[in-house]
Amino acid sequence: MVLARRPATEADIPACLAVYAAARRFMAASGNPGQWGSSWPPAALVAEDVFAGRLWVTEEGGRVCGCFAVCLGDEPSYASIDGEWLDASPYVTLHRVASDGSARGVLAAAVEQARSENPHVRVDTHRDNAPMLRALAAQGLSPRGTVTVHDGTERLAFELA
Repeated sequence: MVLARRPATEADIPACLAVYAAARRFMAASGNPGQWGSSWPPAALVAEDVFAGRLWVTEEGGRVCGCFAVCLGDEPSYASIDGEWLDASPYVTLHRVASDGSARGVLAAAVEQARSENPHVRVDTHRDNAPMLRALAAQGLSPRGTVTVHDGTERLAFELA
């Protein structure tokens, strides 16, 4: 089932921050405490995503249960990859995909939204994020290699082209 999705509004920021907090707790409990630590993404970035029009929320029963950012244009972290991208054409990047755990299908909704903007999608995640790794495979994204992100840490990169 694909959840309902819509662009996030300023009024959604508190709900999105709660989703991200729940996702951080889940990641830590699932053996991935380092990817987002105790404060990623910061509230200022969530607000920036909303005002830039790149943050989306998923809803079930009218309640926000997930969020994700669809970012247009080149992702600087993807300029160098230890591996190889499938396609050099323009792409969209999914960032900050999170669920509060109350509903399934947030990544499916994110991929569907991203593909509606550009069928070429890229995403990365921490190698310890086993639930996301399984979900990415289930959505048809293929592993492409390793990239280094803004904080100097490595992420596994995936692509759907």
